[in-house]
Amino acid sequence: MEEWPQLLSRQLQRTIGTTENIPAQWKELLLLVNATYQQYDHDRLLAEQAMALSSDQFVKKNKALEEASRQLSRSNQELEKFAYVVAHDLREPLRAIASFTQLLGRRLTGKLEPETEEFMDYIVGNVNHMERLLEDTMNFSRLRTNDQLEEENVATNALVEHILNNYQDLPAKNKPLFFIETPLPNLRINAIRMRQVWQNLISNAIKYNDADVPEIRIGCQQTAELVTFSICDNGPGIPPDYAEKVFELFTTLQNKFESNSSGIGLAICKKIIEDYGETIWVDTQITKGACIRFALPRSRVVTT
Repeated sequence: MEEWPQLLSRQLQRTIGTTENIPAQWKELLLLVNATYQQYDHDRLLAEQAMALSSDQFVKKNKALEEASRQLSRSNQELEKFAYVVAHDLREPLRAIASFTQLLGRRLTGKLEPETEEFMDYIVGNVNHMERLLEDTMNFSRLRTNDQLEEENVATNALVEHILNNYQDLPAKNKPLFFIETPLPNLRINAIRMRQVWQNLISNAIKYNDADVPEIRIGCQQTAELVTFSICDNGPGIPPDYAEKVFELFTTLQNKFESNSSGIGLAICKKIIEDYGETIWVDTQITKGACIRFALPRSRVVTT
């Protein structure tokens, strides 16, 4: 006696009134159907077991991932707090060193050998550099990806022109020429962070420019998806090998003390732009001078 699946048994009952004494011409086909059904039933059971196991593993792995994410968030917060506290606490003793060195220099005016005065100037200069380094470290430690930043309509042209005006008091022989070659669109964005980006990029373009007449050219291009800004200069440029390294923390192309640079400015720019989901890069196709470009989502452009 054949054991037919329940569904097949009902069909046989309705068709021939029995599940026994199946006509010979039907039997081969029914046996094939029965074997197929049993294989399906077996496979379905295996699939259900696999899905149950996969679901259980998924839940466990998801919980582990959530816990790892919480631990990473706590670690990042602790690291940011540590960096801020260390940088803040180091500033006072540094200021004391600079102040007492300068006071000592004034009291011994005319009594020191030129070389000793040079040493004292070197001490003050290095202390000032360390203060700038600590200030930039504190600024970098404040950059949090998940911060809910206040956004507003930022007039990019006005923001950039305000920064450029700060360089109008430079000596005539060092004063750069600025060219805003295309209108810069208004953006819906955090004004403080946008100012940090422009300030650092413009400052770098001036700081490392050794041309007789420094030129800084600022422009913008828009596509359906992106708005891309550029800051280009006629200085010595950035070697292709350093095109990515310059955005790393504490990286400079020149001696940090000679260039008066902390090596953090471009890292701050990179962090800010990447937090908006886009990129900043050195245009290595430019053969004269340096050109840094950064993109922002086109959706941030204010059109009204």
